[in-house]
Parts: sequence; structure tokens; C-alpha cells
Amino acid sequence: LRKSFEVSGRASRAEFWYWMLFLALMNFAIILSTIFFQKPFTLLYLSLMPAYYSVSIRRLHDVGHSGMYILRGLIPLIGPILLFLQFVKPGDEGENEFGPVPVPASQNVPQTMYDV
Repeated sequence: LRKSFEVSGRASRAEFWYWMLFLALMNFAIILSTIFFQKPFTLLYLSLMPAYYSVSIRRLHDVGHSGMYILRGLIPLIGPILLFLQFVKPGDEGENEFGPVPVPASQNVPQTMYDV
């Protein structure tokens, strides 16, 4: 969550898809609360949009594309497919123009007490 609104750098596939899972669960909760409370929670929904775009741009950076590539999603029918294909693609090996390879969270955690 600390990089929710940061567009520089790169996002690994795992980081991107875990964030998408979180957003899907939040959208589900917003829909349920709208149904049960009979009030639209549009502001809450709109507050999640900048975080979606920032992680999507960082994911595009990981596969070597500029953040402007996200505008291809506006092309009817084929645009979302083009974006999806880039989101599932493995990231560039090594450093690219957008920064170093994102380190998986599992590599940041000490494995034993002696690794601290």
C-alpha cells in the first residue's frame, strides 16, 4: 500500500495481481454496501482509481513500455485485451530504462533469525 500512488519504478506481476485482487474485493464490498444501504458509494470507488492507474503504469514499466501505453485501453474491444496481454507478460530481465528489477516481497523477509 505504501506505493499506491507512485508511478515511477516497476511493479512485478505478483505485486500487480495482488493489488488487482484487493481492488476486486473492494469493488465487491462497495457494490454490496450500495445494495444494502441504498446509497451510492461513488466517492469511495473513485478514490481507488488513482491507485489502479499507478500500479498499472508501474506494471507497464516492468515490461518495458511507457505509462502512456495505458491509453491503449481506451481502444474499443481490442484495447483492454492489449493491456491484459502486457499485464500477464513476464517483466524484463535485469534493469531497464524505468529502473531495477522489482524485488519480490519474499526476498525482503529474513528466512531465519540469523539473517537479520
